[in-house]
Amino acid sequence: MKRIFTAALMTLAIAALSISCSQQQGLYPRQKKSVRIVSYNVGIFGKWDLSSEAYTAGLMHELNPDVIALQELDSCTTRKGVDLYQAKKFAEEMGPQWDFTYASALESYKDGSYGIGLVWNADVRNAVKTFKVMLPKGEARETRALDVVEYEDMVVASTHLNGHASSLQPSVEIITDTLKALYGAGDKPVFLCGDFNARPDNPSICFMRENWNILTPEGATGVGGKNRGVVPAPQTIEEVQGGCIDYIMCLKNNAKVELVDAQICFRFETGDVFESSDHLPVFADVRF
Repeated sequence: MKRIFTAALMTLAIAALSISCSQQQGLYPRQKKSVRIVSYNVGIFGKWDLSSEAYTAGLMHELNPDVIALQELDSCTTRKGVDLYQAKKFAEEMGPQWDFTYASALESYKDGSYGIGLVWNADVRNAVKTFKVMLPKGEARETRALDVVEYEDMVVASTHLNGHASSLQPSVEIITDTLKALYGAGDKPVFLCGDFNARPDNPSICFMRENWNILTPEGATGVGGKNRGVVPAPQTIEEVQGGCIDYIMCLKNNAKVELVDAQICFRFETGDVFESSDHLPVFADVRF
């Protein structure tokens, strides 16, 4: 009887542990020894009433990322606050172990600047080099940029491109040529993240496929306000209204990269992602 009772307790303990681990994994579980890279156009943390650095950080904690590439960041502008450095503020909301970089695309914008950035868990990896590449404006209204962070084990870049062909095509060529020149002959993985403002059949995305593997799935990422307040809420990515314009790509060099998982994140337990921005975050889980 005692042995049966002990065995029953062990079974219950294992079941409880399994449930606990499942709860901790949440909607987007990560496999062990994988690296999770997230790309998210956060819309200056101000598209809707609930949007903020803290609200978005709460969502990102559910994803348990290693690196987050951010697009549409303000730095000390009159529209968001002359003392508000959004990249720094968001890193602080992620936690004291998080570091960041910011690259301005518009150097002078509403008494501050506007651009892109990356944040990462510095307890896991440290940056060894960061740099910015300015991209051509063409006939578009705004200049754009590429923000690059090289870590000990990989390179991650963030960008937000103009959809106008006069800017988009030269920009993707410069990005590709720059990163190929630096890392094309090596074996360090290079990941390019961002809002390309281009659908998968766009000629510039077709051009990228020649030198890059697109890791993230096709589906609605640029969603505007179409899904806000929709009842019932979308249960599959196919039910989400929008277009595929956000990507994570991996440079075709000598690195051996295994894609473990990649998703467009449209459901969260701690908040409504449609109230965070007019884009959805995407992630790629990789091993190398």
